[in-house]
Amino acid sequence: MASRARRRQPRIALPVVVLGVAMVGVGIWTAIGSIGGGGDASSSSRRLPELTRHGSTPVRAARGSTLPITRGPDDYAVTFEVREPGRPTTRETISVVGPFLSRRTNPTEVSETSFGRLAIQPSRGARSIVSPPPSAVVPRPDLVVGRAVDEGLVDAREMRRVAGRRCQVFRSLAPVSSSTISAALPTRHTDTCITGEGIVVEEWQVEDGRPVRQRVAVEVQLGGVDLSPIDEAPTINAGQGGGSVLPVDPGADPEGRFFVLDAPPPGFHLRGRYSVIPPQPGLTDATERRKAVASTADVYERGTDVLIVDRGNTLNLDRAFQPRPEGRPVDLGPLFGQGELLLSWSGPEVRWGDEDGEFVRVYGTVSIDEVLATAKALRATPGGPGLIYLDPPTLEP
Repeated sequence: MASRARRRQPRIALPVVVLGVAMVGVGIWTAIGSIGGGGDASSSSRRLPELTRHGSTPVRAARGSTLPITRGPDDYAVTFEVREPGRPTTRETISVVGPFLSRRTNPTEVSETSFGRLAIQPSRGARSIVSPPPSAVVPRPDLVVGRAVDEGLVDAREMRRVAGRRCQVFRSLAPVSSSTISAALPTRHTDTCITGEGIVVEEWQVEDGRPVRQRVAVEVQLGGVDLSPIDEAPTINAGQGGGSVLPVDPGADPEGRFFVLDAPPPGFHLRGRYSVIPPQPGLTDATERRKAVASTADVYERGTDVLIVDRGNTLNLDRAFQPRPEGRPVDLGPLFGQGELLLSWSGPEVRWGDEDGEFVRVYGTVSIDEVLATAKALRATPGGPGLIYLDPPTLEP
């Protein structure tokens, strides 16, 4: 590729699409995942009562075997008990209707997601609504767990029984709410137990060699979940840091070099093209706005499968992202060369970026081979006259 030194003028302008460059395919488990799962345990936790495991027992006859993980239902509900040392046991229910609807209910708040929308209603206080990038809500460990084991990011361990169901324990660093799967550390890990249908029914977290949290299913409903429409309420707009997801004309490309597919991936149809500004506090500060990242996302659907092609630039021409320790190099063909593969419990992502802030990301609830093939099928165009919004953008505070 020709050098475009800093050289070139940024060819994006808010509100084109500002899409966070962290993994977005996490879906429900990021937007409504367990709270407090990723931080280090405080030293005071060593003085708390020892947390013992309840509602989860090893399956002795299955020692040494591995439970096959397949695709499960696109709608289900799980009620968990959440247990921490020195705290009362609470309950949390997560319901999903794929690909985009979900709800989490616990004593402190109710969180609801739909396409490009996250509403949080605390038990005390006003509801807030923000606009995260589009992402499927149904976790798909069947798509990534085999590769994660092969790459040393996950350790397949014992089989257990939770809520009357067999599940396979996979040890990694953090809960399913983390953006990507990383390998466990000697004194810090999470054991995630997943049923044959791909349903997470237990998380057992260890910090500093000591168990600090158990999230264990007590009731599982597969299918038949009916989520009522999500209530409407005022949304925090992009200028206030709440982000936006706005449909644009799929036939109008943004200015400057742009990457397109000549046809939808096999079996998929285009749901739409979107300008996305993810929630980011920096947009409320004029001095920080040039650190924003802008992109244009095409969302493809195949039944309840979702595949998203996202491409854009950083506004200040800095590199959009650095390689991550858990990432793995992959060949994205002659246009991009080497890219990076990231795995999350929601599915795979491949991404590419250059030193001038240009980037491409392909992710979704599809196989690793499909995201790779989609990335390789992209071709470069000189771009178009600019995006045409189907809904008017709002940036004013």
